[in-house]
Amino acid sequence: MSDVNETVLLNALDVGKGEVISLVGGGGKTSIMFGAARELMGKGIPVITTTTTKIMEPRIEQTPHLHLCEEQGITGDFWKELDLHRHVTLADSRLPEGKLKGIEPSAVTALTSHETVKPTIIVEADGSAQRPLKAPNDTEPVVPVETTMLVAVLGIEALGAALGPEHVFRPEIYSRLTGLAAGDAITAESIAASFAHPDGLLRDKPSGSRVAVFINKVESEEGLCRAGNLARLLLLGGISSLCRVIIGRAKHPPAILDIIYP
Repeated sequence: MSDVNETVLLNALDVGKGEVISLVGGGGKTSIMFGAARELMGKGIPVITTTTTKIMEPRIEQTPHLHLCEEQGITGDFWKELDLHRHVTLADSRLPEGKLKGIEPSAVTALTSHETVKPTIIVEADGSAQRPLKAPNDTEPVVPVETTMLVAVLGIEALGAALGPEHVFRPEIYSRLTGLAAGDAITAESIAASFAHPDGLLRDKPSGSRVAVFINKVESEEGLCRAGNLARLLLLGGISSLCRVIIGRAKHPPAILDIIYP
């Protein structure tokens, strides 16, 4: 992904200008978000990166410009900045410990309603405290209704690990969704079941949006084989609108190792 003219992630996700991409799940969402934004810029497409929860303040190499609404909403200044920089990270305000407070989901409506500018918007729609696997509580994820592609992210290192807070964000909820007990090995079957569960990560999928799963941090042939087996289970698991499972490693080229379709 070092060449901004590459469209590795965009081709894998099959997304383009004017779409709203929401990322949910485990660690790796931020890398995917800013990697895809870099590719969009390389194609000359204006892009907004944002969150409906909280994210760490991005580094300069991740985004050329940060715009804070400070509860003023989307103003004319924001659109001027987007025209100038072509990629703007949007948040409400700064929080302690280097984090940014996200925008309200309704703000995405304003971003998609501009008369002439049709940016691609990438939303980090929940947090995972950098754990590879996540189960949501009653208040998350916060997915905008305008979402056209919902991407659920998980790290392959969770597969086979013991169910606990080291590997799963909200392990007690994951246990309830899957029937695994604390300390049990996390199986591919349980991951597929958690994603397909009515109370799982994808429960708030907007009507009409496509779904992809990104199996991240695959660094070996063994990992690729295990990810492929998990992908097939996910595709057979009854997940509504699941159109592809992407296997890769968002931080290191090649970012995409395989794409498995239904």
